[in-house]
Amino acid sequence: MANRNFASGGKIYMMHVSPVLVDCTIQIGASGVVTSFTSSLVASVAHTSTGVYTITLQDPYSSVLSISGSMQSPASGLSGIVAVEGQNAPNTNISSLTAPTIAVKTLSDADALADPASGSALTVLMLLSNSQTKVGTSI
Repeated sequence: MANRNFASGGKIYMMHVSPVLVDCTIQIGASGVVTSFTSSLVASVAHTSTGVYTITLQDPYSSVLSISGSMQSPASGLSGIVAVEGQNAPNTNISSLTAPTIAVKTLSDADALADPASGSALTVLMLLSNSQTKVGTSI
């Protein structure tokens, strides 16, 4: 589990113990290459193949609860991406990994993997669990 002191002032009320919301903004260059990223809980971001980005977290977590993403177009033109898809969600167990990774895919309007236009920014929100405790039951 991540060993961090998360602020408790902005609580998230849910039936998961110790949820952690991780945000990451990835700046995209030519051919989909990662030029930089901004996040305090992400160790690295790599462009592993066309339309696929691998986010490596700094700390281990129990599981992935949700992944969502959005594109920001470059200053002129469009990003060329209509959907962002997380490959690990939902509830993928990542607790045994010391540097867990999350795969994110960017898709064109033809439902094909595609690299965003140079100058675009990919924002990814990851809702992770920092506990192996389960609360409540399914109906």
